[in-house]
Amino acid sequence: MTTYRSVAGDTVDLIAFRHYGDESRAAAVFDANPGLADLGPILPPGTLVRLPDPESLPPPESSAPLRLWS
Repeated sequence: MTTYRSVAGDTVDLIAFRHYGDESRAAAVFDANPGLADLGPILPPGTLVRLPDPESLPPPESSAPLRLWS
């Protein structure tokens, strides 16, 4: 597990995108950090955030493309 210290303007989605390359991993970051969501959408600078190892996470869910016409 990696620990990250937030900077001004950081959101959990942005941290997940920077660390994992996929903002959908934000849910795993919230799971690893109880109470993190209580800090609001923009984290206070200096907040320590635990980032689970990518190998410990399940594969990201792939979504089927939206088809408007067949």
